[in-house]
Order: sequence, then C-alpha cells, then structure tokens
Amino acid sequence: MQNHFHKILLLVVLLFSATFVHGKDPTPDKVTLRTGEVYIGQILIRNNEIVTLKTTDGNRFQFPAAEVLKIEAATQNDLDKKPAATVSMPEETQPEGNICGLAELSAGMARATNKFGLTPVIQGTLSFGTRLIKGKNLFGGAGVGYLHVLNSAEPIGFIPVFLRLRGAAERKKLSPYVCIDGGYSFATNEETSGGLYARTAIGMQVRKSKSTLLSLGIFGFATNFSSQLTESTPTGEYHYEGGTSLYGIGITAGIQF
Repeated sequence: MQNHFHKILLLVVLLFSATFVHGKDPTPDKVTLRTGEVYIGQILIRNNEIVTLKTTDGNRFQFPAAEVLKIEAATQNDLDKKPAATVSMPEETQPEGNICGLAELSAGMARATNKFGLTPVIQGTLSFGTRLIKGKNLFGGAGVGYLHVLNSAEPIGFIPVFLRLRGAAERKKLSPYVCIDGGYSFATNEETSGGLYARTAIGMQVRKSKSTLLSLGIFGFATNFSSQLTESTPTGEYHYEGGTSLYGIGITAGIQF
C-alpha cells in the first residue's frame, strides 16, 4: 500500500512539473536591424533568406536576413522600452518581394569636341530592379532616362537606355554608395544619331524606412554621338559630318522606393 502511495505521489509531482514547464512563456527574442530598429517577440521562421517574428500583440514582421544585424534574448529592460514593433507596419502591410524602383534627377555641365563648349545639362532617369542580390545590398536592374543639353545655339536631347548596378557599403541609416550605368543613348534630333552611353555616381544615401532610400551625390557621364561638327583651322572653319563624345559632370539626387 505504501509503495502504491509513493508511486502515485511521484506521478502527481511529475505531471505538475511537466505542466509548469510547458506552460511557461518562452523568453522573447530581440531582433535588431541594421537600420537601428528593434523588434521583440517570438521568432517563427529563421533561415538564410528571411526572419519572421510574432509580437505579443499578434502582429507578424518579416525581414530579409541581410537586413538583420543580430538576434538575442530580450531582457526586462528591453520589454519596458516599447520597441519599434509597436509602431511599425505589420507583415501583412509591408512591401513584399525584392523588386524596387529608383528615380533620379541630375544637373551639371558638359561639352562636346567640335560641337559646343561648356554648357548646362539636365537628366532624369527611372530604373527598376532588385533591392538585394544574393543577400548583398546591391541594386541591379534596367532603366531609361532623358538627357537634355541646354545649348542655346542647338539644343540636343538623348534617351539613354541602360543597365544599372548600385551598391552601398553597409545597410545602415546613413551609408556611402556607388552607381554604374552602361547602355546606349538614342538622339532625339533628326540630324543627330546616338551612341554608347556610360555613367558613374558616388554619394551618400539615407534610409527613411524599410523600403525607402534618399540619396545625394556627384556624377560623371559620357555618350558618343554623330552630328554636324565644326573644326577651327588656321584657314577658317571646316564643317563636316562626324562622330564626337559628350562629357559631363554634376550633382544627382534620387529616391529608391
């Protein structure tokens, strides 16, 4: 009888202990993004591509793994601070996928040998591509733009079509970037034909939200074209049809969305 009593008592203790351990809330996780935002909750999915987290109020947040700086156990002090998850968009309303757009407006000065001297130029571009390439902070895509030479004697316009590669050193709130374009520019003037097009830019970008970046930098470009040219000689001016290159530099501002 006494042995049966001990067995029953031991079984009750084991059941109580198992219920207590199973019912205890797991330690919350603290996810810190490279932008400085902090999210606290229970991690549902974690792999090389994404991290999905559920907060205590039921909202779910999903981040590309490349945007996550670190994951650690949350402390009571972290819970008292009311992290960014209480004010950020839940997973259902966050932008999905890796596709984004990039719009830029640029202005500067340019010249073309035997065509015109230093003159103002303006340019607008719109490109679409991937926000990340193999988890790296690289924009890769294609775009189109309009380049206008504000030469009072003979305004010239070009429509560059290009491939673009743009990368930043780190996914911080403020970071430097480099951008490279390569393609072909079509002339809009009947008497002018287009040619190869190249453009580079460097500057700083600031992250305004998970999907929005603002940037400011300097750029340089070159495009080949053929037109009516004029060469000055000791005996006078010589007019001919030929090819030349337009070179320019300036300031560029953009938004990635």
